[in-house]
Amino acid sequence: MNKVITIPNIISISRLFLGLPLLYAIHIQSLPHIIIIGSIVIISDYIDGFLSRLLNQRSALGQLIDPVVDFIIITSILIVMSINQIIPYWFLALIIFRYLFIFYILNRYKTLTKKTPKSIFSGKVCMCLVTSTTVLALVQSQFPNLYTLSMLLTVQLMILSAYDYFHTYNKTKN
Repeated sequence: MNKVITIPNIISISRLFLGLPLLYAIHIQSLPHIIIIGSIVIISDYIDGFLSRLLNQRSALGQLIDPVVDFIIITSILIVMSINQIIPYWFLALIIFRYLFIFYILNRYKTLTKKTPKSIFSGKVCMCLVTSTTVLALVQSQFPNLYTLSMLLTVQLMILSAYDYFHTYNKTKN
């Protein structure tokens, strides 16, 4: 459980390095490169979790690395997209606020209960919808109604999943 160098941890860290070419592809709006690099980033996020369970290589470091890398990549992508006026700044701010809120709730829970919190279904679905909305933002001129619908659903699910985390992990006793 406390190994540092594991296959899943290496995959998580490598995902962080893939963020740089992905950010550049988004900045120059090269859709083929965005799709290829973005797909590798997304698939590697699922593979590291799958392998950690399959190979029994769960680690405290891995439980920290994975969400931190996700936060850095997602936030960086959305910052570049906001600067390029592909998505509104308020959407970026809402995602950052949600991450920080959930981070606070989970750390508080872990401190008070000495238990490691697990991700919840609504949070996973929310991140899938954030990813879909981000992709649709890149092609919103071709699908404006779909992008708008996706944005509205994403905002609602961000609020719902933040509440879900709060309700699940707002424990004050062991």
